[in-house]
Amino acid sequence: MERLFVTKVWGFDPEEWPIMGFGNKGAQNKLLGEVSPGDWLVLVGTKGPETAEEDQGRLLGRIQVARNQVDTEELLKTVDYP
Repeated sequence: MERLFVTKVWGFDPEEWPIMGFGNKGAQNKLLGEVSPGDWLVLVGTKGPETAEEDQGRLLGRIQVARNQVDTEELLKTVDYP
């Protein structure tokens, strides 16, 4: 059975930045210890100044958890930055 986890973020634009980062290794390990493949991360904008005013406190997106490794350096080379 899939589960939902909510996390706050400063922004979410998968076309411009298609990876999710963590503030520190402990946060990453905590999340990875709790989630299972098929679970969902629901992303909500923080209410702080780091988040665009129009995104503060709003649902910004969702990511389904998977356990496959991704070469983020190669992935980011495919992104067409403005």
